[in-house]
Amino acid sequence: MYWLTLSFVNIFIISVSADSDLGITEDLLLPYPDGRHGSRRGHRFVRECQPDRFGNLTHEAWPTHYDDYVARTLGPAELRRFALKVGSGSKRRMIYGHHIIVNNPNRTVSVLEPREPGGCQLHELATVSVSAAEKCIIAVSGGFYNVTDGACLGNVVSDGRLAHDAGRIQNAHFGIQEDGSLFFGYIPEDENIKQSFTNLIGGVLWLVRDGESYVDVSKVTECPDTQSTATLQVFIEAVSARTAVGHDRLGRLVIVEVDGKTWDQGVTLYEFVELLLSFGVVNAVNLDGGGSVTVVVNGTVVNYPSDTRKINNIDYSIARNVSTILCIHDIPCDCSGHGYCHGGQCYCYDNWQGSRCNVLHCGASNCSEHGRCNGDGCQCFAGWHGVNCSEPCPQGYYGVECREICHCPQQQSTGCSAADGHCLCTPGHDGYYCESRCSYGTYGEGCQNKCRCAGGCSCDHVTGSCHNTHRVDWQVGQCFAGMSIVSRQTAILTSGEYWLWLCAVLLLAVVSAISITANLVCLVQKCIRRRNRRKSRMHYSRHKIMSPLDDSFSSELDSDNEYYRKAFGSASNNRLRENHNSSDEAIPLTAFPEDNTDVTAVFTHKSPSVSM
Repeated sequence: MYWLTLSFVNIFIISVSADSDLGITEDLLLPYPDGRHGSRRGHRFVRECQPDRFGNLTHEAWPTHYDDYVARTLGPAELRRFALKVGSGSKRRMIYGHHIIVNNPNRTVSVLEPREPGGCQLHELATVSVSAAEKCIIAVSGGFYNVTDGACLGNVVSDGRLAHDAGRIQNAHFGIQEDGSLFFGYIPEDENIKQSFTNLIGGVLWLVRDGESYVDVSKVTECPDTQSTATLQVFIEAVSARTAVGHDRLGRLVIVEVDGKTWDQGVTLYEFVELLLSFGVVNAVNLDGGGSVTVVVNGTVVNYPSDTRKINNIDYSIARNVSTILCIHDIPCDCSGHGYCHGGQCYCYDNWQGSRCNVLHCGASNCSEHGRCNGDGCQCFAGWHGVNCSEPCPQGYYGVECREICHCPQQQSTGCSAADGHCLCTPGHDGYYCESRCSYGTYGEGCQNKCRCAGGCSCDHVTGSCHNTHRVDWQVGQCFAGMSIVSRQTAILTSGEYWLWLCAVLLLAVVSAISITANLVCLVQKCIRRRNRRKSRMHYSRHKIMSPLDDSFSSELDSDNEYYRKAFGSASNNRLRENHNSSDEAIPLTAFPEDNTDVTAVFTHKSPSVSM
């Protein structure tokens, strides 16, 4: 009932804050005037102000409590709500608050910037619930901030990342060092806080040191100047809401929050110190107080912030936008996205194993090698089903998860493949649905075998037998018509392939014969022409001019006359005969094939080429 009531109140506060247009009354509790924060007197001044028993040591370090078993069984933190009376006489009053004990603080506590990483640089402000939404189980308002511009005050290191460097300001700080120890006190100017701390947050005033009150000493140490002492003293003595972070002697982190309202409810810092000592705190630093004090558990505000908003003349408590926060979270672990982290241990989802949930495993058989293991279990290959993919598809079904139905003829097949559904043919048949007999020359299961029958004949498509003579196609004539040609490599041609091959060979032979004949004819003609040219040259070289007294002259003349008579008519012939006995005798020129002389040309006895 208590947690249910708190959840309802928180939701109601958020809703009325969003809907109301009335102003907010802020409970401001500022340690320094005019926005001036912290002492700049130097670390040497800090050493000189502290008691001699502390020597030159200006801080305290304490080893953290480390017990993963406690963190897993009890959770990272224990939250206790208290109601106590403080003060004396007329100032005695009841206070309420929360006492938080954190196990394994070096693994479960982080300093977070407002809203998101980089919030200090952007001067962001946000409610504790918003800043804690990502990973915090418990979150508490933390460091001081500038109320004017929202800047973070003091040094801030968040999960190993330097978020804000306060420089030489000397205020008390709380941090977790690289070796896991808890740090309380002042930081030297030459300290490399980024290398020395995983988490660091600044406060104002070291409240408890080594089990004793340290308020008055730190008041002098952290005063900016003597004029500001009165202001800081007022801050100490004011009754208000308070928050402090410290540790006990077991090394557990202790956070104490007191509800209140400045000058009305709450505690002074002196009373706060007494409360811390009663809780067994050894060292403690004061954090932001007043209206900033907020405690959030699993996203719900469980305390009563002192800032108010008036609605219908009723003041409602509201959570303020603040700066840095202290976040208490589960022990971090990397579960590879396949499990959830609790107490620093991964709890893996189904089928994932290993300390980081990064090993996929599906039972002892691991999908029986017939499937793929994934986060949802075994994803069976086609043809298999079952939790471990160990069962083949039933008769008549195939495919992924055996959802498809086979369509195979019963006479030619024994069923279908469970993987892709193709029919499993009986011997002698082929095709996706076993619709065809084995091709000519093959037989048996899958038609993988070759016939070995005499004469190249085919065989029985089922058994491969060559003695099935009672069938018509095994008769000699039919066998010859469908005969196959068997090469030395036992490659078999069907009858159709054979006739196609034969036609191609004959066509090639005819083309070759025609080509050879044409080449021979061309060769003979060429030889004849060459022979005629040779004879013509020989005749020309032996030719000589005949004398008029030569007996053969008359016959040659007659021959020439006949030639000219045919060529030029009878007139030319008579003219030739009339001039036969003249002194200017005409001697016809015989034309040769290669000679370009005009057939009408004649030589006379006066020609230089003719000898009389």
